[in-house]
Amino acid sequence: MFKKGLLLSTMAFVSLLNADYILEYQMGDDVQKFMYHSEGKAKLVNSSDHSSSIYKIGKKTYIVTGQKIVDVDEMRAMATSFGYNPAEHIENAMPSFKIKKTSKRVKVAGVSGQVWIISGSEDGESFKEEVVVTNDSDIVVAVRAMSKLFTSMMGAEESSDKLELEKGYVIIKSGEMQLKSFQEKSVSADAYKLPTTAKKQHIPTSQEINEKINKAAENYKKEEEKRKKSHANESEENQEKINIDKAANLLKSFF
Repeated sequence: MFKKGLLLSTMAFVSLLNADYILEYQMGDDVQKFMYHSEGKAKLVNSSDHSSSIYKIGKKTYIVTGQKIVDVDEMRAMATSFGYNPAEHIENAMPSFKIKKTSKRVKVAGVSGQVWIISGSEDGESFKEEVVVTNDSDIVVAVRAMSKLFTSMMGAEESSDKLELEKGYVIIKSGEMQLKSFQEKSVSADAYKLPTTAKKQHIPTSQEINEKINKAAENYKKEEEKRKKSHANESEENQEKINIDKAANLLKSFF
């Protein structure tokens, strides 16, 4: 009996170690569902319409929209080749703010949280807002991973997590955004695989784009030359018509 109980406990513990984190945030009318197994296996889904998802597979990141798969590395390489650096457009700096920690405790989606009041200024405007934060270690890990997925898409080396107000404390409720649910359970490995019904979209290289631009410029030049030539012919025809009319009028003057 003791051995059986020990075996069940061991199996439960191993299962827990292999469990995935499933985090859902309500953001206005949308629900963002984040599934996390490991650093190289994660997925973010817009649960409201399931039309777009972000996959982390190994060191690669993919965006799936409808039936198209976009390789983020290829997309970023194309942008960089034209002098655009997406990482420069990440808002790394948090707005200046102060935290007032209250003794109030509440639960959001069954998770214990603390009420903090943050106040400060952003873009020259003052703000004051009541938020709920949690230091639940599992949720902190999941939120950090979700933030890292976002910033890695932009090519940033470090994540800028605006949900982590203070080290080890992440927001679970703020305005129209709040934690909807959090679970730890095993998820099928297939859930982290790219959909077989979607096809990878070809991202042109800078060379391919330059070739298309040059070809388009060449075609435009040919069309412009053709238009000028056509215009010149029309001018000649018009001039000839004018000369004929003048001759006819001169002929009439003799009668």
